[in-house]
Amino acid sequence: MTGNAHIDAAWLWTWTETVDQVHFTFANALRLMNEYPDYAFAQSASQYSDWMETKFPGTFHDIQELSLIHI
Repeated sequence: MTGNAHIDAAWLWTWTETVDQVHFTFANALRLMNEYPDYAFAQSASQYSDWMETKFPGTFHDIQELSLIHI
């Protein structure tokens, strides 16, 4: 099972509120990834990844590290 974040950027939020919601969602996914090693996280908007990388690089990096598949 994979947790999927669907955040509608066109919802009734301001741009700042949308970025904050994305950060909250990614930070929560990171918490779950740390708590449950088999937890998988997915999201489908490249813009959100860009915001995370530029505005919250620590969270972005930590999710990348935990998302690597080691074979």
